[in-house]
Amino acid sequence: MLQIDEMDPSQSINDLFQPLYQRASNIYTFVALRNQADEISRDYGTGELSNMTEAHLVIDICDHEGATVTELAEMSCRTKSAISQIIAKIEKRAISPANAAKAITGCTTSIPPKRGCASAANTRFTMYR
Repeated sequence: MLQIDEMDPSQSINDLFQPLYQRASNIYTFVALRNQADEISRDYGTGELSNMTEAHLVIDICDHEGATVTELAEMSCRTKSAISQIIAKIEKRAISPANAAKAITGCTTSIPPKRGCASAANTRFTMYR
């Protein structure tokens, strides 16, 4: 790491920080584009349009049967309120956990419980609120 006393006196502070600023700007642009991509609705095989955030939540519910909203929020680095809102949005569109999970993950009741959706297939999302 470059120390202040090792700096070339002919370079200005601006010259030194410009490449760092450009890297930070590139990272910010990537994150902004990634966030936009997450919100684009797609058909993940359910016949319904869902965004990536919703798809990942269905996967988390299947992978962690019986998980609470708090646990789902911690897994996805979201607030409990955000998770509840996403679940309500999925319920409003009446996407069944079984159909969504099967289409998105290939998850079926024949998969062992650690990775499966045996309970989720017969349970409404409301149990996770």
